[in-house]
Amino acid sequence: MEEIFAIPVGAQHPEEAWELAKYINGEDYGRIFTQINPGELPARKPASNEDSRVKVFYKLDRINNNMINTLRGLPDPLLIKMDQLSQTYMADMLDEKTTVRDALDQMQRELQATLVIP
Repeated sequence: MEEIFAIPVGAQHPEEAWELAKYINGEDYGRIFTQINPGELPARKPASNEDSRVKVFYKLDRINNNMINTLRGLPDPLLIKMDQLSQTYMADMLDEKTTVRDALDQMQRELQATLVIP
């Protein structure tokens, strides 16, 4: 998840903000989301089985909150580097320039180097 939508207390137009939030989380936007953002996974299952490539992601177990809490405890420079590396290596894997195993190994080495304090 990259975007979180919220309506601040004291918003000048809370009714309109709620309408936008309902649209973004509604069926109409859900149907066009994959055309707008083809590189991102939708938050809801597709109405049909059009894209069998995403089926596997819906079979995953629920997120372990311990993992999320561990990530929150990592230093900011490491999290920034992790985000940069994941984008780079994901593109390389999708373009078949590297294997998943090689990409993960390289990411691990680079992230460990980020953790080293000079």
